[in-house]
Amino acid sequence: RVPMPDFDDAKRFIHDFLTDGNPFMKTVGEWSRAAEAQFRDAGLLRRLFITDTGLISECSGPQLRCLERAWGQRLFASATGRSFVTRAKSWTSALLNVLNIVDDDRPIVARPSHAIR
Repeated sequence: RVPMPDFDDAKRFIHDFLTDGNPFMKTVGEWSRAAEAQFRDAGLLRRLFITDTGLISECSGPQLRCLERAWGQRLFASATGRSFVTRAKSWTSALLNVLNIVDDDRPIVARPSHAIR
């Protein structure tokens, strides 16, 4: 943090650029917070990932879950109009309902996937 007496011009320039000599260092934190706030806007995410590019339709299940974790379930649901976790629970529930209708004599109970053969 303190320039050494043997700094040549290049080292002094780099030192100044990375410390107090760079007028932008004080605003980088503000810019970062502003950029993060912009990317927490559901409308912007919807445009970037859905309406303008359709990018989200190319995402795999694990990629969608990663986006939902990164954005948070509420923002993901707001941006996409759905929640991956909620949909997965709904699909499971709907499937079990269908299976119960098909086999009226024995109710089917959900089992962990490793128990299904």
